[in-house]
Amino acid sequence: MKYLRSPFALLVFVGVVLLLAAVPTKAQVSAPLQSVASEPSASAPAARPWRMAPERDYGPFVYIDDQGKLAGLSVDVLALVAQRGGVPWQALPAAPLAQQLAALKAGAADFVTSVRPTPERAAYLIFTSAYVNVPAVVVSRDGGQVQLQALNGQTVTVGQGYGVEGFVRKAYPGINWQAVTDDVLALKAVSEGRAAAAVVDLASAGFVMRQHHLTGLTVGESVGFDYALSFGVRKDLPALRDELDAGIRQLSTADRASLRARWLSAPEQPQAIPRSLWWALGLLTVLALLAAVWWWRGRRTGVRS
Repeated sequence: MKYLRSPFALLVFVGVVLLLAAVPTKAQVSAPLQSVASEPSASAPAARPWRMAPERDYGPFVYIDDQGKLAGLSVDVLALVAQRGGVPWQALPAAPLAQQLAALKAGAADFVTSVRPTPERAAYLIFTSAYVNVPAVVVSRDGGQVQLQALNGQTVTVGQGYGVEGFVRKAYPGINWQAVTDDVLALKAVSEGRAAAAVVDLASAGFVMRQHHLTGLTVGESVGFDYALSFGVRKDLPALRDELDAGIRQLSTADRASLRARWLSAPEQPQAIPRSLWWALGLLTVLALLAAVWWWRGRRTGVRS
């Protein structure tokens, strides 16, 4: 090849080949975990399906996705339990948590996912064991206060009817608490400057910020309240609670790891540059310097002659 007879061109060619070889290809990037089926098993017994009251926007645990389908970690947990234990269920129309809890009180629904046991809820619900645990944290604008004790007199948003609401109202009565229907509204209020901070669980904070492209927000400290999420079942349906609880206890370590990896990943960080790419860049720099020296010496020789 004529264009490679020049030492300079040959060095450039070798450098480009090394650089391309060092860059990871799509095949080298780990494929995302596949979603667990979120529909009840076709082999479920022919009985009236249990009515699950899903939240409308409590990602990554339970929410309606861009295709209008019910999705989330809790939905996948329920699908696994239903498939393996033969628990038939159907989803009612999605709505805010406060509305779904009212439906359970009225007997219009049988159970709800993604709730933490509280004394108030224990008056009409019984609970399974927890299948995930995440802390509640303070989220503020960049440079803002991330400690609740420093926010007295300021507006802070929190999910209406969420387990943490009663806790923070009692622990920090000097804050102007503004209850909103979901974490999306809570964080948007902070992003748009209508609230000084929001209290949300850590997993939801990362999920909402990614899904809704909210920037300029800082995740601060834990408020001292953890969400040990479970299924909440109407108090008059202990058999259903026991079936769901048995299914949760049968989840394997691999099941739990797969669910956490899919739904509870940390906010995306810039991808680190592979070590092989650093080596290639270094070698390419050396080759470029050698080519420059060769060109300079050749030019001096030409000038002298």
